[in-house]
Amino acid sequence: MNKKEYIKSMADKGLLWSYKTDGVNDFPESVVIEQVLKMGDVKDIIMLFRLFDEENIKNVWINKLLVDNRSKAQNYYLARVFFGIDNPENFFKNSNVLSRYERLEKLTS
Repeated sequence: MNKKEYIKSMADKGLLWSYKTDGVNDFPESVVIEQVLKMGDVKDIIMLFRLFDEENIKNVWINKLLVDNRSKAQNYYLARVFFGIDNPENFFKNSNVLSRYERLEKLTS
């Protein structure tokens, strides 16, 4: 399976339902990565790691999912299983990423 086939299969599964596009070429990689990490099953995530650069996946995870405290259990799972982080709690504390709430608070001050 190549990236185009993978993106199409993720769109067909409904993982990219909230994005209106004319085809698989319209999805930025960061959107595909974010949506698969959020809503994909284990097989989807494993294939994601086979097709996309791990550093890019990790950056999307840190900047899009890690900042959302609603995904705490999911972030622990991704940290341990897919990113090999032995102590997720320390990683989260030391990542210096502002939470979603902190970002909003900063915008309004």
